[in-house]
Amino acid sequence: MVASDKITPNFLEVGCGGGKQTLELAKEILSTCFGINPSEVAINSAISYVETNHPEMQSRLEFKVGNAGSLDFPDKYFEHVYFGFVYIWLTTA
Repeated sequence: MVASDKITPNFLEVGCGGGKQTLELAKEILSTCFGINPSEVAINSAISYVETNHPEMQSRLEFKVGNAGSLDFPDKYFEHVYFGFVYIWLTTA
């Protein structure tokens, strides 16, 4: 992919875990990538990983504790939402 082919919308990864995949996605997207996870430990790990290993990407990544059932973002804020490796954790009510 060349730079002119990169897309610019906001992107959300649900179940971002330690943030490594969110980081890789952010390298291909010109705007901010957001990662949410219900685990505060996972979010702290993601933040620490980026701060330590990829400080140049900090301005384009945001990680927060959260889940897809109650997003703390305005409607239509994201052009794309990625749910990788999340379905195994879902339960039925």
